[in-house]
Amino acid sequence: MSNGKCRYHGGCTGKGANWGKHRLPPKDAAQWEARLARKFAQIERDKRRRAQRLAAMSPEERRRYDAWVKSHQPGPAAERARRRANLKAAADLRAISERADARPLSPELAALEAERRRIEREALLWSIENGLAEGVFG
Repeated sequence: MSNGKCRYHGGCTGKGANWGKHRLPPKDAAQWEARLARKFAQIERDKRRRAQRLAAMSPEERRRYDAWVKSHQPGPAAERARRRANLKAAADLRAISERADARPLSPELAALEAERRRIEREALLWSIENGLAEGVFG
């Protein structure tokens, strides 16, 4: 809602860098300690209920929930957008690499690949025989 309150339960939801984080009562509020204690009790109650709900989930439901939690981390909007972009880029890269592995090699490419692997093996054996395989640090 426009006043920052949740339309379902009436609580404030953080904006910007405070999105998804708990909001504590202001220190100058009346009965601050009592309100703070109630807030912490509510947070603990929510944790217990969430743990019970997670324990009752099937493995498929749990996978979907974990994916949702991973995609809905609290923090600043720019950081959340960067994480979404990184996840999308990683998924695109995985899809491209899977497609590249799935395409059949022509006989010429297969022969060249086998020759490349043979030459790399020979180079490794030669470097071991000549004491060059120890690396930079000896």
